[in-house]
Amino acid sequence: MEKVHNIAVIGPTGVGKSQFCNYIQNDNTNAINKVSDSLDSCTQDPAPNIFERQNSKFNFIDTAGNNDSSNNDDKNIEKLVNYLRKIQKIDNIFLLLTFGERLSNNSREYIKKLGNIFTPMEFYNHLIIVFTKSGNPDKQKKKKEKNKEEVIKILKESFKVEDTIIGKLPDVYFIDTEYDEDSLTFNEKSQDTIDIILKKLLLDELKYKYKPINTSNLDMTGENKRKREENEKYELELMKKKYEEMKLLKEAEERKKKQLEEKLKKEKEEEKEKARRELEALMKKQEEERIRNEERRKQLEEEKKQLQKKEEALYEEARKKKINIEQLDGIIDGCGKVAKAGGIGAAGGILLALGGAALSLICPVVGPIVFGSGLGIAVSGGGYAAGAGVVAAGAKIKKTIDS
Repeated sequence: MEKVHNIAVIGPTGVGKSQFCNYIQNDNTNAINKVSDSLDSCTQDPAPNIFERQNSKFNFIDTAGNNDSSNNDDKNIEKLVNYLRKIQKIDNIFLLLTFGERLSNNSREYIKKLGNIFTPMEFYNHLIIVFTKSGNPDKQKKKKEKNKEEVIKILKESFKVEDTIIGKLPDVYFIDTEYDEDSLTFNEKSQDTIDIILKKLLLDELKYKYKPINTSNLDMTGENKRKREENEKYELELMKKKYEEMKLLKEAEERKKKQLEEKLKKEKEEEKEKARRELEALMKKQEEERIRNEERRKQLEEEKKQLQKKEEALYEEARKKKINIEQLDGIIDGCGKVAKAGGIGAAGGILLALGGAALSLICPVVGPIVFGSGLGIAVSGGGYAAGAGVVAAGAKIKKTIDS
């Protein structure tokens, strides 16, 4: 058998319960439930509204309002009780109130009478509060919060409930059930709100938050209510215990979360410090490497300068040798020419002596010998053979120097 979610829609006369039931079924003609603009309640007997939405089947039960002009509040509540006993269970109670209006004394008495029928847990934990005729509540945030706080305070006082024996505060919604008569369309934003409400109800049911209210033994006297309260005492104790356990669990989770955060913070700081030290070590190593490279560069530049100096010295030495050899070649060539002329004689000896003197500048050892030979020839007027010997000696000297 397909499950039907039974929901009782209660509230003062004129709040728009019938129109709400039409609205939630997208009946823009208000044909399903008769709607009146007067303070006389059009709904006298509970009227079921079974429809499908959100892929589920719902039965929104339209009820007679309190505060009507006929003073039939007790009679209307009795009709509601009889109907609820017949269907045996309801999943939720929708309390409809007019946005921006304070609860009248009659409405407060009506809520207290409901408190004689339902236990606090039954009523309060299955309650959804809907403010109708809200227009655009987003622009009236202060007024919205004031309405919400006021009605919750009155409900707590009426049912004498404590936070420790209820699982949650009632969900509160604001909708506008008015529609454009020209286009015959509803307020789309409020239709979205309806979908949100129904999704929340289905989700709570999936989570097994609350069992449906057993309405098979409801009565007006409150006698059965007291019996149900006796049966609920154990459940209340369990709920209190669960509340304390949840409180302790939450505190433990908070401590664990804080410890984890501190641990992660410490690990992060340690990682940061480790990274800083590694970066400093790397930078120090790079600096030492840079200094070594700079010293090596300077050393290479100095070695390069020394090599350049040596190269220049060798070049200068080679240049001087080349000049000296060229000078020696000239001297020897001169001596040879004189010798080939056929005898040195006194004049040739003088020339040879002059050559030896010049050679002394280049070769301090051989030069004086040649100078002495030339001088001897000049004195003795020696012949060709002596000159030839001098020339041969000069050639030997040249060979030695060249090597």
